[in-house]
Amino acid sequence: EHEAVLAAAAKGVTPTLIPDGGLAAFGITGGEVRHRWQERPFERWGEWIAFGAPGVAVKAVRATSIEGGGLVIFALGEDDVVYHRWQDKPFRPWHEWEELGEDAVCFDVTRTPAGGLAVITVGLDREVRCRFQARSFGEWSPWLNLRGEARSVAVRQGYVDGLEAFVVGLNGEVYH
Repeated sequence: EHEAVLAAAAKGVTPTLIPDGGLAAFGITGGEVRHRWQERPFERWGEWIAFGAPGVAVKAVRATSIEGGGLVIFALGEDDVVYHRWQDKPFRPWHEWEELGEDAVCFDVTRTPAGGLAVITVGLDREVRCRFQARSFGEWSPWLNLRGEARSVAVRQGYVDGLEAFVVGLNGEVYH
């Protein structure tokens, strides 16, 4: 059975697993984040619900889970700032949008091996930068310049204890 993704034209749909639950999907319609979810795997999906925006229209969204917590979403606003919003536990209320800063054209997020979160951006100046938490629900580091220029970025946990970042350089080549 195929279900309609969003009532209007959508962009930036991103899924994630809910800890001890089913799946959740987040998307953007009219500059606002919307989401729907399953309480448990293979159960019926709930209806799309407006999730709001961080005071500006949203142009990109990513989602993941927090170790020992619920879900977290990151949004890139039309003002080129990265914001995030999270739950302390699955199916609990969401904290309000919080600005992480940085003028960005694109970004990606992942959990760190230590249980925190990491966000990597490509800035308006095309520099690649990273901000992370050392542990889940920890303080965010300052922005670190990763000393590279790129068009786009993707990040995931590495094989051992780090993160692996992949970028498309200004010359169109993929770097790691």
